[in-house]
Amino acid sequence: PSDGQRTADGSFVEHFISDGTAYHLSHPLNYSGIDWGWIHLGLSPEKFYKDLRALYSRTIGVAMLAVVGGLSASFIYARRLSVPIQRLDRFARMIAEGDLSQRIHIQTGDEVQSLADSFNQMATELKQRETALQQSQAQLVQSGKMAAFGQLGAGIAHEVKNPLAGILGCSQISLRKADKDTLVFKN
Repeated sequence: PSDGQRTADGSFVEHFISDGTAYHLSHPLNYSGIDWGWIHLGLSPEKFYKDLRALYSRTIGVAMLAVVGGLSASFIYARRLSVPIQRLDRFARMIAEGDLSQRIHIQTGDEVQSLADSFNQMATELKQRETALQQSQAQLVQSGKMAAFGQLGAGIAHEVKNPLAGILGCSQISLRKADKDTLVFKN
């Protein structure tokens, strides 16, 4: 069943029921004297609220998916950033403990990789400096040994020279008193 009527503003409203749903059609599209057709609008209030509830449910579902997706993406990104930083922390602790032979390999293509490369360069330079320091210490120990050996030699020479000086003095005095024709004077 349907009925039609024209309203005061010239629009036409037709009411009809199809499959238990009431539809309302209205308002012609007339611009610049050209008839473009009609705008057809209509739902029953029951269908409107049912569709609104369905839209609300879908919106809540999409929002929940967006939140879960966003949290998942945040977790993945945080792990991608935190795992290399944790590795750098362990590497720095090993260097601090004196293990300069370790190297860290991080391939992230960002600042973390650049930092890892800097850590590796630092460890290499520290190892070279440690080797140079050990060589310098070995040379210093050798110089100390030589100095001690020189002092020992000087001390021994002094200890031997003092009695020899006395013996030499006695022999010179003895030579003065000896006859020039004796065997002691000739030698």
